[in-house]
Amino acid sequence: MKRLAVCLALAAAGAAPCIGSGQSGQTEKIEFSNCQSASVVSPNGRWVLEAKFILSACPLTAKITKPTAEELTAAKSGNEWGVSLFLESVSDRNRRRVPFEKYEDGNANGYEGQAAWSPSSAAFFVNNHSASDRTDAAFFLADSLRMISIDDAIFRSDPSTRRYRNEHRYFRALRWLDDHTTLVQLCGHTSEYPAQQFDFRYRVGLDGQAQRISGKVQPVTSADYKLECQ
Repeated sequence: MKRLAVCLALAAAGAAPCIGSGQSGQTEKIEFSNCQSASVVSPNGRWVLEAKFILSACPLTAKITKPTAEELTAAKSGNEWGVSLFLESVSDRNRRRVPFEKYEDGNANGYEGQAAWSPSSAAFFVNNHSASDRTDAAFFLADSLRMISIDDAIFRSDPSTRRYRNEHRYFRALRWLDDHTTLVQLCGHTSEYPAQQFDFRYRVGLDGQAQRISGKVQPVTSADYKLECQ
């Protein structure tokens, strides 16, 4: 009932669609972009995670309105394509900004991605598609908002992938496997001739450890290029 009340309150305030947790231990993954806000309540009903675009090239409509001064201040590191994430406590309405835009280079601005709660509500992952040639992924602990980089976990645990650090590479947390572990895809292609495309799958935990469970590297050809990241 608490989760339903939160969703109804958000809807009445004109907020983004509110999604609850799924069944059988699964949690829903929300999609957001510079033209699409979204929010999701944690499985335990304690938190609301909201992805809200701050400025965009989208025309203003009844559903896409100009952000408030408070939101602009909170998203000061964003640019005209920026999206910000906010975590709000249901009990006291305390609202904190999630620093998901800054990954290993410290400069990326989020403008498209996905997020999903762990079944225990202790953490959530965020995929940040910050540029055409990269997607970064990270965990955030709900209580502290401490970030655990999924990118770094894989580079550290599987040194063979470091060659792809500056290539067209996309880290994507696909789903939670349990309270502490996600299934993650690292895929993409190299830039120099002869180019190769790669696709790896990992189990990555909140402890910062990653274990490769599959991998494929093959030449890029006109016939199989579109197989990348599927």
